[in-house]
Amino acid sequence: MNKFSGTGKVYIVGAGPGNPQLLTLRGQSCLAQAEVILYDALVDERVLSFATPQAKKIFVGKRGGQPSQSQEEINDLLIRYAELVRCVVRLKGGDPFVFGRGAEEGIALHKAGIPFEVIPGVSAALGVTAAAGIPLTHRGLASAAVLVTGHENPGKSNSDVDWPKLARLDATLVIFMGIQKIKTICDTLIVEGKNPETPAAVIQSGTTSIQRKITGPLSQLAELATKSAIKSPALIIIGPAVSIQQELRFDIKYPLHGRRIMITRHREQAINLAQRLIDLGADVYTVPLIKLIAPKNPEPLNQAIRELTTYSWLLFTSANGVDFFFQHLNSQDLDARALHHIKIATIGPATTKAVRKFGLLTDLEAQQSNQEGIVNAFEPLSLDNARILFPSSNLGRTHIVEALGQRGARVDQVTAYENIPPDSSELILPTPLKEGLMDWIIFTSPSTIQNMFQILPKELLKRTFNSAKIACMGPTTEKKAIEHGMRVDLLPKDHRPESLIESLSIFESVK
Repeated sequence: MNKFSGTGKVYIVGAGPGNPQLLTLRGQSCLAQAEVILYDALVDERVLSFATPQAKKIFVGKRGGQPSQSQEEINDLLIRYAELVRCVVRLKGGDPFVFGRGAEEGIALHKAGIPFEVIPGVSAALGVTAAAGIPLTHRGLASAAVLVTGHENPGKSNSDVDWPKLARLDATLVIFMGIQKIKTICDTLIVEGKNPETPAAVIQSGTTSIQRKITGPLSQLAELATKSAIKSPALIIIGPAVSIQQELRFDIKYPLHGRRIMITRHREQAINLAQRLIDLGADVYTVPLIKLIAPKNPEPLNQAIRELTTYSWLLFTSANGVDFFFQHLNSQDLDARALHHIKIATIGPATTKAVRKFGLLTDLEAQQSNQEGIVNAFEPLSLDNARILFPSSNLGRTHIVEALGQRGARVDQVTAYENIPPDSSELILPTPLKEGLMDWIIFTSPSTIQNMFQILPKELLKRTFNSAKIACMGPTTEKKAIEHGMRVDLLPKDHRPESLIESLSIFESVK
């Protein structure tokens, strides 16, 4: 953490109601700049992945029955860190100003002379109800909504909540933090005049793939919640608008509904695959088990670039190879024009797409997404005395060099980037992984397997592989998994995300 002279700024950010995709763009931007983040228990840990690995992440949440920091201590931490760094984020579930104590923290910062800004979040009152198909207002059913805390006992003589008045209101009641007192709340409302047949609902873990919802008349709601073992975090909704939720349901049964799936590549590279899995109902966790860096010794690549005019082919086997090669080419004050005389060969559509980003078309694309595939693609072509530049990772296989070399080509395989294990301090291990609740782990390369066994404790590995199913992208990755004693449950026919998704959906549908 770099100290600086002056006063930093605190951003009080609402993380939304549960689903990490409901974080606002402004909230995401603040996290990307944060040097220190103080976050609550109801914040999905995947939201923290928007921050840099270097950001200091401090848990200040409150969990029932467990020791936790007081609000005064949290206020002091905000002030102290604002005096040490430029950007502090206070990350809170839902919206900071809806039962989030965000105002108390803002007042404390104001009194201390610390600049701050509030970044609104999607409140559970809005997000959870909408995700469950329950409108807060609806013409002819409800023209008002009231947000209430259910944290204190409704039977208290000096209760801050006017339950008799709420019982008489013709409005949708949204009750936060009330699941432990649900029977008392329902009984009190009925005693004070609320119709026992009033439609009501309880929603647990709203907006997430493990969302649970029960509905029934107010008089039976507590019993139904108990029988269904509904637990916190849960929201209670009472009012006539609940009655039309069946007509507004969109939480249909998706093929991957509720499946916890971990992808082992970097979030930016996994974003398309992750989104498709999410669209099919999966709960996706991206845990980058590889770290890609520029080569420690760039001289072989520098030499190859100096000799570009002597190459007839440029061969890429991954999008990473493309990106790092062009980064290095640009660093030498060169661009795609330096390749005007060179033909380009690629493995798979993802690599071809990466080449197109730089305004170039490929001359040869292997249909098989492995090194054997590109060797086969070259089969019809004459390679006598052809010189081929092959930028790869430091862990790249040498099969291409050997196979094409036997056909008369000279293949220069140079390191364009290094594939190393991430530092354990940079990883945010998802709770389902730590608790042995992950359903699937998708390994995208042999090195992701190698690094997982290097980074994770043996006990956690054992717990993980006792419960999780394994999907491998490509036969080389499958081979590495088998070498580590893993059972591979799924091997898609090729490297395309569509093939993986299709295979996963079929597997889950026939279980």
